[in-house]
Amino acid sequence: VVAKNNYGWNSLHVAFGRGARASFDVVSKLIEVGGKDVVMAENIDDRNPIEIAVQNIEVHTDILDLLIQYEGQEALTKVNRQGKTLFDIVITSHSGGRMRALLVERTAFFITKGIELRVGGEYDIGGLFNSHREQEQKDEMYARWDEVVCPALEQVMTLPKSHHQPLLQAAIISNAPPHIIKTIVRRFPDTIKTADS
Repeated sequence: VVAKNNYGWNSLHVAFGRGARASFDVVSKLIEVGGKDVVMAENIDDRNPIEIAVQNIEVHTDILDLLIQYEGQEALTKVNRQGKTLFDIVITSHSGGRMRALLVERTAFFITKGIELRVGGEYDIGGLFNSHREQEQKDEMYARWDEVVCPALEQVMTLPKSHHQPLLQAAIISNAPPHIIKTIVRRFPDTIKTADS
Protein backbone atom coordinates (compact mmCIF):
# COMPACT_ATOMS: atom_id res chain seq x y z
CA VAL A 1 0.00 0.00 0.00
CA VAL A 2 2.80 2.46 0.83
CA ALA A 3 5.22 1.12 -1.79
CA LYS A 4 5.92 3.62 -4.58
CA ASN A 5 6.45 3.24 -8.31
CA ASN A 6 9.22 4.99 -10.30
CA TYR A 7 7.24 8.25 -10.21
CA GLY A 8 6.82 8.14 -6.45
CA TRP A 9 3.15 7.22 -6.65
CA ASN A 10 1.78 4.98 -3.91
CA SER A 11 -1.54 3.12 -4.09
CA LEU A 12 -3.51 6.20 -3.01
CA HIS A 13 -1.92 8.40 -5.70
CA VAL A 14 -2.91 5.76 -8.26
CA ALA A 15 -6.45 5.56 -6.85
CA PHE A 16 -6.93 9.23 -7.73
CA GLY A 17 -4.97 9.39 -10.99
CA ARG A 18 -6.44 10.44 -14.32
CA GLY A 19 -9.48 8.34 -15.11
CA ALA A 20 -9.37 6.53 -11.77
CA ARG A 21 -12.63 6.14 -9.87
CA ALA A 22 -11.76 4.59 -6.52
CA SER A 23 -14.76 4.18 -4.22
CA PHE A 24 -14.98 5.53 -0.69
CA ASP A 25 -14.65 1.97 0.63
CA VAL A 26 -11.46 1.31 -1.35
CA VAL A 27 -9.91 4.61 -0.26
CA SER A 28 -10.90 3.95 3.36
CA LYS A 29 -9.27 0.53 3.24
CA LEU A 30 -6.06 1.91 1.70
CA ILE A 31 -5.88 4.51 4.47
CA GLU A 32 -6.71 1.95 7.13
CA VAL A 33 -3.83 -0.26 5.98
CA GLY A 34 -1.31 2.47 5.11
CA GLY A 35 -2.23 5.05 7.73
CA LYS A 36 -0.99 8.61 7.65
CA ASP A 37 2.11 7.56 5.68
CA VAL A 38 0.04 6.68 2.61
CA VAL A 39 -1.99 9.91 2.90
CA MET A 40 0.96 12.26 3.37
CA ALA A 41 3.38 10.63 0.89
CA GLU A 42 4.61 12.90 -1.88
CA ASN A 43 5.50 11.75 -5.37
CA ILE A 44 8.58 12.94 -7.31
CA ASP A 45 6.68 16.16 -8.16
CA ASP A 46 6.06 16.82 -4.43
CA ARG A 47 2.35 16.11 -4.85
CA ASN A 48 0.53 14.13 -2.21
CA PRO A 49 -2.61 12.04 -2.87
CA ILE A 50 -5.04 14.80 -1.91
CA GLU A 51 -3.59 17.15 -4.53
CA ILE A 52 -4.03 14.42 -7.15
CA ALA A 53 -7.57 13.81 -5.86
CA VAL A 54 -8.51 17.50 -6.09
CA GLN A 55 -7.50 17.56 -9.75
CA ASN A 56 -9.70 14.55 -10.53
CA ILE A 57 -13.27 15.85 -10.68
CA GLU A 58 -14.53 12.25 -10.35
CA VAL A 59 -13.34 12.13 -6.73
CA HIS A 60 -16.29 12.97 -4.48
CA THR A 61 -16.08 15.43 -1.60
CA ASP A 62 -16.70 12.67 0.96
CA ILE A 63 -13.36 11.17 -0.09
CA LEU A 64 -11.65 14.58 0.05
CA ASP A 65 -13.11 15.03 3.52
CA LEU A 66 -11.66 11.68 4.60
CA LEU A 67 -8.21 12.70 3.36
CA ILE A 68 -8.41 16.09 5.07
CA GLN A 69 -9.22 14.32 8.35
CA TYR A 70 -5.72 12.83 8.23
CA GLU A 71 -3.89 15.97 7.19
CA GLY A 72 -6.04 18.50 9.01
CA GLN A 73 -5.50 22.21 8.52
CA GLU A 74 -2.15 21.57 6.84
CA ALA A 75 -3.97 20.01 3.87
CA LEU A 76 -5.71 23.32 3.22
CA THR A 77 -2.71 25.60 3.80
CA LYS A 78 0.09 23.66 2.10
CA VAL A 79 1.44 25.41 -0.99
CA ASN A 80 2.65 23.36 -3.97
CA ARG A 81 5.54 24.12 -6.35
CA GLN A 82 3.29 26.47 -8.33
CA GLY A 83 2.48 28.45 -5.20
CA LYS A 84 -1.08 27.11 -5.03
CA THR A 85 -3.13 25.70 -2.18
CA LEU A 86 -5.81 23.08 -2.79
CA PHE A 87 -8.36 25.90 -2.89
CA ASP A 88 -6.36 27.67 -5.61
CA ILE A 89 -6.15 24.44 -7.62
CA VAL A 90 -9.91 23.98 -7.41
CA ILE A 91 -10.95 27.47 -8.43
CA THR A 92 -8.59 27.55 -11.39
CA SER A 93 -9.86 24.24 -12.80
CA HIS A 94 -11.74 24.15 -16.10
CA SER A 95 -15.43 24.83 -15.58
CA GLY A 96 -17.45 24.39 -18.75
CA GLY A 97 -20.97 22.93 -18.73
CA ARG A 98 -21.60 20.22 -16.12
CA MET A 99 -18.13 20.79 -14.73
CA ARG A 100 -19.09 24.27 -13.53
CA ALA A 101 -21.67 22.89 -11.08
CA LEU A 102 -19.15 20.37 -9.74
CA LEU A 103 -16.50 23.06 -9.45
CA VAL A 104 -18.85 25.35 -7.52
CA GLU A 105 -19.75 22.45 -5.21
CA ARG A 106 -16.09 21.63 -4.64
CA THR A 107 -15.19 25.28 -4.03
CA ALA A 108 -18.01 25.53 -1.47
CA PHE A 109 -16.70 22.35 0.16
CA PHE A 110 -13.19 23.81 0.55
CA ILE A 111 -14.42 27.13 1.91
CA THR A 112 -16.69 25.33 4.40
CA LYS A 113 -13.92 22.95 5.42
CA GLY A 114 -11.53 25.88 5.85
CA ILE A 115 -14.02 27.66 8.12
CA GLU A 116 -14.55 24.44 10.09
CA LEU A 117 -10.79 23.93 10.55
CA ARG A 118 -10.25 27.66 11.23
CA VAL A 119 -7.82 28.15 8.38
CA GLY A 120 -6.29 31.59 8.64
CA GLY A 121 -7.90 34.04 10.95
CA GLU A 122 -11.34 35.53 11.25
CA TYR A 123 -10.80 37.49 8.05
CA ASP A 124 -9.54 34.65 5.88
CA ILE A 125 -13.03 33.10 5.59
CA GLY A 126 -11.68 29.57 5.63
CA GLY A 127 -8.73 30.44 3.39
CA LEU A 128 -10.73 32.36 0.79
CA PHE A 129 -8.98 35.63 1.60
CA ASN A 130 -5.69 34.01 2.59
CA SER A 131 -3.38 36.90 3.38
CA HIS A 132 -0.34 34.83 2.36
CA ARG A 133 -1.67 34.05 -1.12
CA GLU A 134 0.50 35.31 -3.97
CA GLN A 135 -0.97 38.11 -6.08
CA GLU A 136 -1.12 35.79 -9.10
CA GLN A 137 -3.38 33.38 -7.19
CA LYS A 138 -5.53 36.27 -5.93
CA ASP A 139 -5.94 37.54 -9.49
CA GLU A 140 -6.95 34.06 -10.70
CA MET A 141 -9.53 33.83 -7.91
CA TYR A 142 -10.92 37.29 -8.70
CA ALA A 143 -11.15 36.34 -12.39
CA ARG A 144 -13.37 33.38 -11.41
CA TRP A 145 -15.32 35.33 -8.78
CA ASP A 146 -18.69 35.64 -10.53
CA GLU A 147 -18.55 32.25 -12.24
CA VAL A 148 -17.30 30.05 -9.38
CA VAL A 149 -16.57 31.78 -6.08
CA CYS A 150 -19.84 33.72 -5.61
CA PRO A 151 -22.09 30.73 -6.33
CA ALA A 152 -19.97 28.70 -3.89
CA LEU A 153 -20.21 31.45 -1.27
CA GLU A 154 -23.98 31.52 -1.69
CA GLN A 155 -24.01 27.85 -0.64
CA VAL A 156 -21.57 28.42 2.21
CA MET A 157 -23.28 31.48 3.68
CA THR A 158 -26.58 29.59 4.10
CA LEU A 159 -24.95 27.13 6.50
CA PRO A 160 -25.50 27.80 10.21
CA LYS A 161 -21.76 27.87 11.05
CA SER A 162 -21.00 30.22 8.19
CA HIS A 163 -23.95 32.57 8.28
CA HIS A 164 -22.18 35.26 10.32
CA GLN A 165 -18.81 35.29 8.57
CA PRO A 166 -17.41 38.84 8.15
CA LEU A 167 -17.23 38.49 4.37
CA LEU A 168 -17.29 42.18 3.51
CA GLN A 169 -14.72 43.07 6.17
CA ALA A 170 -12.48 40.24 4.97
CA ALA A 171 -12.61 41.52 1.39
CA ILE A 172 -11.77 45.06 2.48
CA ILE A 173 -8.90 43.98 4.75
CA SER A 174 -7.41 41.81 2.00
CA ASN A 175 -7.51 44.74 -0.45
CA ALA A 176 -9.90 42.99 -2.81
CA PRO A 177 -10.59 44.95 -6.00
CA PRO A 178 -13.57 47.32 -5.93
CA HIS A 179 -15.69 45.11 -8.20
CA ILE A 180 -15.33 42.22 -5.73
CA ILE A 181 -16.45 44.41 -2.83
CA LYS A 182 -19.40 45.72 -4.87
CA THR A 183 -20.39 42.16 -5.75
CA ILE A 184 -20.28 41.14 -2.08
CA VAL A 185 -22.46 44.10 -1.08
CA ARG A 186 -24.92 43.31 -3.87
CA ARG A 187 -25.10 39.52 -3.45
CA PHE A 188 -24.53 39.26 0.32
CA PRO A 189 -26.20 42.36 1.79
CA ASP A 190 -26.45 40.81 5.27
CA THR A 191 -22.65 40.89 5.55
CA ILE A 192 -22.84 44.68 5.82
CA LYS A 193 -24.38 44.20 9.27
CA THR A 194 -22.06 41.39 10.36
CA ALA A 195 -20.04 42.39 13.41
CA ASP A 196 -16.50 41.14 13.75
CA SER A 197 -15.17 39.75 17.00
